[in-house]
Amino acid sequence: MKTIAAFKLIQLLGIPVFLTSDIAVILGVSNQTGYKILKELANEKLIVHLHRGLCGLIDQVDPLMLPEYLTDPHIA
Repeated sequence: MKTIAAFKLIQLLGIPVFLTSDIAVILGVSNQTGYKILKELANEKLIVHLHRGLCGLIDQVDPLMLPEYLTDPHIA
């Protein structure tokens, strides 16, 4: 899957913060391939890496919501 198509699909989800594993399932790829796609999107400054396995859309991440995601014991 091309990274721009993956990015458009991620945008359509309407969620600002997401797990790498969730994106892999949605895109129908392995976790490793999902990680590579998200890494490419981060290099293009379309998403931001927040924590291990946790990313967000740069223009939609609310800094006031991040503590909730970063301290969740079920993430990562």
